[in-house]
Amino acid sequence: MSAVTGPAFVPVEHLVHSGLYEQRPPALPKNWTAPEDMRAIRLHELDLYVTMNCNIRCDFCNVRAGEYSHRDLPLPRILSLIEEACALGLEEVHFLGGEPTMRKDLEDMVVFAASLGLHTRIITNGMLLPRERLARLIDSGLGEVMISVDGLEETHNRMRQCAPDGWRKTLACVRDAISLGLRTRISAVAYEENYDEIVPLLRLTNAIGAQIFSVFLGSPLGRGREKAGAVIGPFRWRALQEEVLRESDSLRPDLEVVMEQGFAWTDLPPLDRAAIKGRGTGCNTLLDDFDYLIVRSDGNVYQCVFFMTEGRPIGNIAGQPLEETLQYALQLATYRPFTVPQDRCSSCLHQVDCGTGCRGYAHLLSGNWLKTDPRCGKREPRAADAPPWYPVCPILKRNVRSGRLGGSTEQALERSHAI
Repeated sequence: MSAVTGPAFVPVEHLVHSGLYEQRPPALPKNWTAPEDMRAIRLHELDLYVTMNCNIRCDFCNVRAGEYSHRDLPLPRILSLIEEACALGLEEVHFLGGEPTMRKDLEDMVVFAASLGLHTRIITNGMLLPRERLARLIDSGLGEVMISVDGLEETHNRMRQCAPDGWRKTLACVRDAISLGLRTRISAVAYEENYDEIVPLLRLTNAIGAQIFSVFLGSPLGRGREKAGAVIGPFRWRALQEEVLRESDSLRPDLEVVMEQGFAWTDLPPLDRAAIKGRGTGCNTLLDDFDYLIVRSDGNVYQCVFFMTEGRPIGNIAGQPLEETLQYALQLATYRPFTVPQDRCSSCLHQVDCGTGCRGYAHLLSGNWLKTDPRCGKREPRAADAPPWYPVCPILKRNVRSGRLGGSTEQALERSHAI
């Protein structure tokens, strides 16, 4: 078994395409009220897709932005949603898409969220964000910008299909954000195609003065299906993590570096996931809490990005209140089968150590959400010997320097507003 083409490698011809965006949310029944013994919801973090329109067509976009005509939520509903989420404990809201800066009312969203004491972030390709508008967003209360840069100029422009000047526009936005004093994060999605440029990009981030560099392990999700053969296998991913760790010794001490964990290795100390909250806790915790949510631009609500294109939403808030939508979702427990061992996992002796992997990956390969995660390193589930690795939730983050795990980047960085 080669380092590149182990079980984490997903051949394109094995991917199963089911109906994209065909799943419908359950409607809240008329006059429905939550049972008295229904537990309280404590929401911490919200990814708010304010539009699915985009100015470019990244060849790995996990939500296939720009391909579907989703009706964007109007501004009044977005503002009332944020207010409802605050009443449930929300601490942080991210505005993303698509490309969020395509909405002319983005400043109105930011100023309202900031007025409620929320930490605000926009996730952008930076190409439509001139310095003047960036300054207006900062004046509106924007707390952070996350800008996508996926390699050096030629590679970035090819992967994001934004030649000839996409990379230069994006880097100009990065420099503007830093010079305006905005907390700036450069984020890359890693495939084999840009594997050798992650460390040079880290060096560029260090030199340019950004505060955070994060690396996502690219998956065959959304348009990424066509890059399935370029998904980085477990041994190569571990080698990259180790290379980034070595490089961190020569970086500015204030530059924070986060990578997705990807796998738990049995020759290393076990991962301590006890204190992890939000994203990255795994499918087996889907009914534990709604501390992290995704709201798509049409109002559909999800608990994980791996469910957005082909999974069933747990509700839709376009015309119904958030809290009742979530309480009804708890009652329905649509994803209950995802929370218990299924398929080969049900007889595996290491299911507790593993957490039974990712249902999204199972669906991508087999068309069946309840199959075993294809990234599993174990050949025979009843074997007593531990495999080289276990697949963990693809969203789980690790602070490269401290080793701290987090369901979100903020938790891995030990920042209070997203724990």
